[in-house]
Amino acid sequence: MGASTGAPQAVGPNCGDLSDPGSSVDWHFQVRGVPAGASPSKLEGSMGGAWVVPTPSCDGHWPMLASPQEEPDGTYTWDLWIEPWPGSTPAVGAIYTVTLGPDEPGLSASTTIEPNSAQTLLLFSGTGNYEVGPACGHEEVHGSTRDWNFRLIGVPEGYEPVQLDDLSSGARWVSTCNTQGNWPLKLENKGDGVWYLYVEAYPGERPAPGSNFEVTLHPLSGGEPLSIRAANNTACGKLGAQTLDANDSEFISYSRACPVVAKWVEAGDFNFDALRNFKQACPFSLTLLRKFREETDADQDMTGGQLWQELFGSLDGATEAQKAFIDYVESDNESDAGHDYQSVANAQSYATFLSDFVTAASDRGFRPVILNIAVGNPSGDLTCSSESKGGAMQIFEQLVPAIVAAGQANGGWGYHAYTQEWDQDSANYQSFYSLRYRRYISCFAEIEDVPLFLTEAGFDKGGNQETDGWMSNGTPEDYLAWLDWFQNEIANDPQVVGATTFAFSSSDQWSSFKLNSISERYAALALAHSCQ
Repeated sequence: MGASTGAPQAVGPNCGDLSDPGSSVDWHFQVRGVPAGASPSKLEGSMGGAWVVPTPSCDGHWPMLASPQEEPDGTYTWDLWIEPWPGSTPAVGAIYTVTLGPDEPGLSASTTIEPNSAQTLLLFSGTGNYEVGPACGHEEVHGSTRDWNFRLIGVPEGYEPVQLDDLSSGARWVSTCNTQGNWPLKLENKGDGVWYLYVEAYPGERPAPGSNFEVTLHPLSGGEPLSIRAANNTACGKLGAQTLDANDSEFISYSRACPVVAKWVEAGDFNFDALRNFKQACPFSLTLLRKFREETDADQDMTGGQLWQELFGSLDGATEAQKAFIDYVESDNESDAGHDYQSVANAQSYATFLSDFVTAASDRGFRPVILNIAVGNPSGDLTCSSESKGGAMQIFEQLVPAIVAAGQANGGWGYHAYTQEWDQDSANYQSFYSLRYRRYISCFAEIEDVPLFLTEAGFDKGGNQETDGWMSNGTPEDYLAWLDWFQNEIANDPQVVGATTFAFSSSDQWSSFKLNSISERYAALALAHSCQ
């Protein structure tokens, strides 16, 4: 079941006026493969409300017109046209269920509701430096560097955006300055049904990035307005990715799917243009930065504060807008800063080092992701009971305070979730490899609610760039099938924010690991994953 595109359809009489033949502002659905005799009879929304096939009175319901077409396999495709009455429209992004009957009671199909045009949605584009017109009460002010840009795509012809409502707090933004406390809103028609809305950050507060918004469209020829809710266009699956080159074309194409988290590995200066472009297209997706470094003999004397300065000291000179593009920063990677955890004493020292890094990041307004532990580590006995803990658990226990500190700083911890085989046994093999983090979380209640980033993930036989990745050990179908299984597994773990699979690269580096050749199919996995 899915939304259909095309010209607006008449949807039958308005229940409030049975002489009204219909409306051009309708919502269109298709239910495929319905058994003969099982006609659609009801549409129920996750946000409440019931829509039924019209009755003579239609009291409290949306009229719905259903039209069947028999398919060669004996099933039916039903088109449903829903009249937006009595005064509001279906919520974009909400989940709805069609009930099929009466001959086959209990059958149902689900869909995410979309407007008549598949591209009509409001995209929140983040901060920018746009001319937005005079601020209300301050006509001499002609713009702001702290405004917020919205892109409304696929506005029906003959409609104009006139009002933007903040659904979370009740604040109202309108196109004029005639009401005290409103935000002035400038509208620009880009053609082809694309509108840009520029909101002036006045009188002193800007919209919250996580807010929900709704735009009201006014028909220029008169009539009832149409409302469209802003969409959080982040993919529902937890498969993210990382790139070794911010300008890699396949990574940029992949990132348009808006993965839940994307990671950039930089050896030089941070590419703020790439971060900005990603955030503008995917405002609710998360960004993660890692600074690549070579380990040296002198690293063992480095403090966490010194590591911060080496990796991210350049961010002290970044603008506030640039800093806003960065959600999380990584500490060291697989203990490459000279501190290890292969004994209880070393792990205690390492935890102190990491806590120092957490403080340095937090004091500067950044959220740290620490540890980034290599798969299969800490090594040793994973026994965890009230009587005793195995060697691996005794070591990990020393790291728990640093993880807690990172969580308190609104950061998290990282683990590398690789597999060496195409195994899909979560209870046995993978509980020692890609899902090993589950054992640590289940043993230490203190970290149950701390966000976990799988900062590297995928297939790795042992780290050789040319021979140990998926391309040297299987087919694209093998890898995609395993990744699909892996994504379904990590979806069950609320602590896991996402997995930044390794890696995109425009060079010959890590040639057997590269995701470039399967970028479109990989993106489709995250997009196809259910939001429920």
